[in-house]
Amino acid sequence: MDPNPNPDAPNNDDEDQALLAANLLGGPNGFPESWSQEDIFEYRTSMLNLFRGWYNVQDIQPDYSYEMYEPQGRYVPVLVQPEKFERDWYHENGIPHEILTPILGEYDEEGRQKTTWFPFKLWMRIVARAWWKSPPQNSLNPELFDGLYDRGSINFFRVMKSRIARQRQYAFYTRLLNERLTTVFDPPPPGDAAAHLSYRREHIIFSLMGLDDENILYDSIKMDELLRFIRSPAVKGAFLEYYQNWLQHNPATQNPRWGFIQSAFADRSRDAQRRITYGTGRLVERSPINKAGWIHEDHAMRFLIVLYSLGRAHMSLNNIEAGDARAGWRRYMFSDYSYVDFEDKYWFGFALLNLLIKSWQYNIVYPHPDYDTLMVPALYMSFELGPLGIELPKPNVGFIDMSPSSPWTTSDVNYEPSIDFTVSNSFGLTHPVDIEDLWQSESETELDEDGGEIATPLKIQQKKMSKKGQKGVKKGQKGNHTGQTEGVKKG
Repeated sequence: MDPNPNPDAPNNDDEDQALLAANLLGGPNGFPESWSQEDIFEYRTSMLNLFRGWYNVQDIQPDYSYEMYEPQGRYVPVLVQPEKFERDWYHENGIPHEILTPILGEYDEEGRQKTTWFPFKLWMRIVARAWWKSPPQNSLNPELFDGLYDRGSINFFRVMKSRIARQRQYAFYTRLLNERLTTVFDPPPPGDAAAHLSYRREHIIFSLMGLDDENILYDSIKMDELLRFIRSPAVKGAFLEYYQNWLQHNPATQNPRWGFIQSAFADRSRDAQRRITYGTGRLVERSPINKAGWIHEDHAMRFLIVLYSLGRAHMSLNNIEAGDARAGWRRYMFSDYSYVDFEDKYWFGFALLNLLIKSWQYNIVYPHPDYDTLMVPALYMSFELGPLGIELPKPNVGFIDMSPSSPWTTSDVNYEPSIDFTVSNSFGLTHPVDIEDLWQSESETELDEDGGEIATPLKIQQKKMSKKGQKGVKKGQKGNHTGQTEGVKKG
């Protein structure tokens, strides 16, 4: 069970309170000997803050004394049962528990400003609400608006809410992709070899393309085309370069961060610089590419650029033009869509890279004789699972951008998924709890857009309920949440 299934409200569950108490005491063996009294005090304060809903605390006003700075975030480490805390809302969405915050007017002996750690939601209400900025906008037409002046400003709280929404989306689809691909290498449901092959293929196709063109029910012709493409030089050439530059040196690598890659490609103003940095997609570029200092995402972007360039050449050799590539994997090669999920132009390549990484990692433990030819043996009847399961790397969901230097936008809140989760649920490819994860916010408290007054304070709602009734509701919510989670895991 998560330490706080509703991260916005104080958790009074007996089990969680016992866990909190154990962490406050430092666990069965106390605190590490190396910890000072200041370390222990800071740790205990952080633990208590994890169980408090700062959006629900009344009369918290922004402090306009805070000038803009570059915030740093961290997760609070725990001493007792850390695996429970690593599944909380913050970890799963790449949102920090705490933000490093200056202590106004206090400096150390060397003249450096002292700092402290604010809980994320407290920082949102005190610091983020205090930052305002005039967004760039076009000047008003003097012929139409003579005598009027341009005005308007935006609050960083609203910007952060937009970034939280987008980061949740990136994290959700990263987790969904990782879970579906990991399922391919887990023991399948009961059935014969043909049923197991169909099960694996359905999960892989859904991971690569979502529900486009009903491609979950791929016929043999479409499947053969996909298999030929994965075996083609377009995929092998791009993956070999990625393997030589990254994977062989980092065999236990996690996925590259989808949020980093998607947002970088979506920024069309960087197209020219991207061609200089990553090349045009040839395996041997006319101008050498300087890969010094590249991180994982740089190598992943190079893979995608090469894959799509060679992929279009592969289609041309097979007499497939842009007008014929309207569905399935081929549509991605000529797409111009920038989106957060399956609709994005580079989703197919990103998902394929993750599939190739996991297939390679599995093959290291349980080698397949035809791996070098097939690339993804799990797509074939000859694939057999090893006698013991292996633990593939956990998903890397990335980390939210908290910098006030990044563009201030508020356009990511009203997101609509590109797939019908009701349909994917009926296929057994997703579960009802998946959509709940997609929409779960850091707060169920209604605030105005700039983080002002609370519309419906939680305290007022709770006063209308007896203590016994509150306890019954909370236990019922916990039972429902736990039952769904356990049911999905067993399924």
